[in-house]
Amino acid sequence: MPAKRKPIHHKYEGKQFAVRYRHPLAGRVVRLVLGTERKEADGFLNELNAIFLHETNWHTPPEKTSSFVLDAWRAPLGGVQVTEKGIVVNGLVVEGAGEHAGVVAGLHAVVQAQDSEIASLRAENRRITVILKREYGKKYVDAPTKTLRQALDFWTETFKGGDEQHRLNVVCDLNRFIAHFKPDTGVDSIEGKERDILSWLNGIKVTLGPRTGTAISAGRRAQIRRHCLKFLEDSGAVMARKAIPAPKDSEIRRDRGAIRWLERSQAEAMHKNLEPFFADMFLTQITLGLRPEELLTLKATDFSPEYKILTLSPNGEFTLKTGSRSFSLATLPELRKMFERRAKANELIFPNPTTDEPWKNAHWFNRNYRRKLRAAAVAAGVTMKIDNRIGRRTCGSLLLRGGKSVEEVAALLGNSPDVCRAHYAAILAREVDASSAALK
Repeated sequence: MPAKRKPIHHKYEGKQFAVRYRHPLAGRVVRLVLGTERKEADGFLNELNAIFLHETNWHTPPEKTSSFVLDAWRAPLGGVQVTEKGIVVNGLVVEGAGEHAGVVAGLHAVVQAQDSEIASLRAENRRITVILKREYGKKYVDAPTKTLRQALDFWTETFKGGDEQHRLNVVCDLNRFIAHFKPDTGVDSIEGKERDILSWLNGIKVTLGPRTGTAISAGRRAQIRRHCLKFLEDSGAVMARKAIPAPKDSEIRRDRGAIRWLERSQAEAMHKNLEPFFADMFLTQITLGLRPEELLTLKATDFSPEYKILTLSPNGEFTLKTGSRSFSLATLPELRKMFERRAKANELIFPNPTTDEPWKNAHWFNRNYRRKLRAAAVAAGVTMKIDNRIGRRTCGSLLLRGGKSVEEVAALLGNSPDVCRAHYAAILAREVDASSAALK
């Protein structure tokens, strides 16, 4: 009897269609690139589902199945080899450009499957290590205990981070931690010192700039805590995370102070000093008030014909904080032209400009975007502290000053009117002119 299985679906990733599924014979998760054209990808997907959905086809695929799909299906089973004669599929030397493309895809599927298996084994190894340490202490460990310095040297070799600057920032935080708890201290000796770590976090002072000697912000403290705990747990220490609580969101917001926004002239100057990609992104934020993560959800299918209406929708892991909302672009011809130009170049409106593929995660995007904004602010002579929501808040302030009601601005930003009043209280009228309501 054919197995009852759910069909697999492809997903547009960057400039190509790809599919992920668990191979029923190899027991591995396979990622397969189906091509850049939807019609071609749909055809390959239908052939793959014809095999995947029916157990009788697992070992003997249908006769008309393309060589591309056959190669990809057999690759996780070890059916693809590279020898001195060339690329061999199931004992036959492959010839022809089209066949080679299929084999390359098959080899790619093998690599993806192996990477997935390795990641799974590492995760299982970490889980077992934690269980053993809790149950049996350190007796099962044959290797000598690593010092904090040795552990950091090993850890930094494998830790890549989002980019080189992020990696350097993390290593700097860990060096500060190690200097306090002594480089020769064993990693195991840190276990049980959660209170000491919390005390150290609460006592860290700013060492550069006008705030030198004052306590670091709650947000910065949360960041250092995250880096240190990841390093210690990856190095084998079992930490009681609840004994080192992270700062509360209310504390982080209080340290950040009142929200900031730009004057129109400042926004225009910053826009001129941004690279074209980030300039388009900044213009979108200032005009529509989108959150940073909402910029990553924009895709060609979110627009109506002629790009007159934009309706936000989730995009994979990038979701919408307050649900979908729509924007009329009928009176914004320049913005419509920009969206149309970008949609024709890529399914995603704002992919990673370096790779033209989706951003790995929101944190990596936020760091890159914030860095570009701050560089543009310096070039434009803007001295206030810049974050990646400055465009969204500038949008709200400009609309309120232009005569829009709090309710209208709240609907555009996806906030409640009360939140808008609290954030923009400084520019709302404190005295109301009642003359228009007076009886004549």
